[in-house]
Amino acid sequence: MQRSNNICISAGGTGGHIFPAVALAERMLKFGWDVDFVTDQRGAGFLKPISKSISVKVVQVKQIKNSKILSWYNFLFNIFLSVVSCYISFRYKKPNVVVGFGGYSSLPICISAIVSRVPLVLHEQNSVVGRVNKFFLSKSKCMAFGFPPLIDRQDVLKIEDQSFNDLATAIRKMEKKKPILVYIGNPVRAEILSRKNSIYTPPGDWPVAIFIVGGSQSADIFGHIVPKSLLQLPEKLRFRLRVYFQVRKELREMVISELQYAGVRFEVSEFFDDISEKIANSQLIISRAGASTLSEIAIIGRPSILVPLPTAKDDHQNKNALAMEAAGASIIIRQEDFSPDNLSKELEKFFASSAQAEDMAAGALNFSKPRASENFGLLLNQMYRAE
Repeated sequence: MQRSNNICISAGGTGGHIFPAVALAERMLKFGWDVDFVTDQRGAGFLKPISKSISVKVVQVKQIKNSKILSWYNFLFNIFLSVVSCYISFRYKKPNVVVGFGGYSSLPICISAIVSRVPLVLHEQNSVVGRVNKFFLSKSKCMAFGFPPLIDRQDVLKIEDQSFNDLATAIRKMEKKKPILVYIGNPVRAEILSRKNSIYTPPGDWPVAIFIVGGSQSADIFGHIVPKSLLQLPEKLRFRLRVYFQVRKELREMVISELQYAGVRFEVSEFFDDISEKIANSQLIISRAGASTLSEIAIIGRPSILVPLPTAKDDHQNKNALAMEAAGASIIIRQEDFSPDNLSKELEKFFASSAQAEDMAAGALNFSKPRASENFGLLLNQMYRAE
């Protein structure tokens, strides 16, 4: 009797970790694999659309917010319990491969994979390797990057979208003991792929739209700055403008009041379920610079103004934004320069130049990796499926 193929995927915390992992899960289901997904409490909420097709395990692992001894004790105790639980699960389900997408919720699953001698593959969404992924790199078979990697080692394979030769090379290298590095792109969900390379209508003397998104948890600074900047735009432009605004519950009423005062049409929500539609229907996106969000914007092909989170670990959001800027897809405004005056000037300049907007949309598409989930899935399927 042929053994079934089982993959265990781990990701947690914000949507930036979860969404690429969900995209891989969708792809492996299409390949006929059984999928187990290990996440934390926050991550579980993002899995509802595919939770009927996969087995979801929630671990009680949280990032340490302070240096108190009790916090460390609770953290290590929960890690230990989660490792034991995952190890027992591995003994029963015998996964072919474990894929960790970084974040603290991946710690127990990666430890369990090493102890159980299950092949470990890592995915790093950003240009900079996160702490958990960096810790496990030497014990892994492969680390796949979602953004052009900034790493000391120069032997990074680039898997182009249309080249199966690149995949074959990666597979041959993975058969050796040394971990390999591949730039494959960030897997994106099926709903985003359904709108890839959507027709772009540049700004002109017709209705235009912008989408303000701060990531899965939004960004308070956008709520305080963007509405005030819109008020400073010429009246003729404001009357043609539609605004899609993702904002935290605490700022919702304030944002609605200020958008009404600015005289723009708007939709405000704590979280948009139809994010692919909002991106595709917009002439411009204003966003933080999380790798998952930027990958989705690029695949649909939209210009963006990026405000990198200055407190992001290892300054990874700024480095993500620089990659998009270098591709001609984005304008960067540092948070210290992100004021109503500066933003309104950038918006007025952007909406006055359809040529710039079209060039930025093309730059985003050229940067995108729409076959990332397919290529990553093929790589895992070829390497680890049961014969």
